[in-house]
Amino acid sequence: MSEYRDFVRDFPLRCHDLLKTFEPGAKLRDREVTLLLAVASAGLVVPYERLRPDRPHTSGDAQRFSQAAAALAEELDKTLESFLGEASAREWLVGTTSGLNGPPDAWSGFGAVKPANKKRARTILKTVRNALAHGNVWARGNPIGELVLAREIWVDEKLREFEFLRASPQAFRGLLDTWFDGLKKQDINHIAGAVALDEAA
Repeated sequence: MSEYRDFVRDFPLRCHDLLKTFEPGAKLRDREVTLLLAVASAGLVVPYERLRPDRPHTSGDAQRFSQAAAALAEELDKTLESFLGEASAREWLVGTTSGLNGPPDAWSGFGAVKPANKKRARTILKTVRNALAHGNVWARGNPIGELVLAREIWVDEKLREFEFLRASPQAFRGLLDTWFDGLKKQDINHIAGAVALDEAA
């Protein structure tokens, strides 16, 4: 097993390779959604946490790979339709609810959703990240036709409500592909990164 060069590009791209390699077999075993969620839980959450500038990770990766962090921030400032493309963004719905008890169909506001295409990609990725990290993920239908991902919304240190996303597994796969493709474009300079980290020490 070869060593990871980094956890902001090399590691997530290996996760993407796993998705593409094992997806045909997962479909045969009716496990493609399980594979999607497993890959996303590592391949999205880890680089997201390490590159986010608003809450610097203890690894120092946002500073060490500052160009990649800046490029990611610029991408996430786009609207979802600019980030994913107009057609793909229309497949995402967003809503709010007062609680997550019971199945999603029982939540207040579950049917009162709006298109998420004008939302910032940053907001959508934050909800996906929080949902995966905290287990706020639901699957609807048999076979699974929709994923629901939710996060807490806090105001003045009080839990006000929950924001949730609704999307098909195919739309979720499209989001992952866009995420991984964006990381793949980053020019990760490990030598310059090491120098930057030393200078900051």
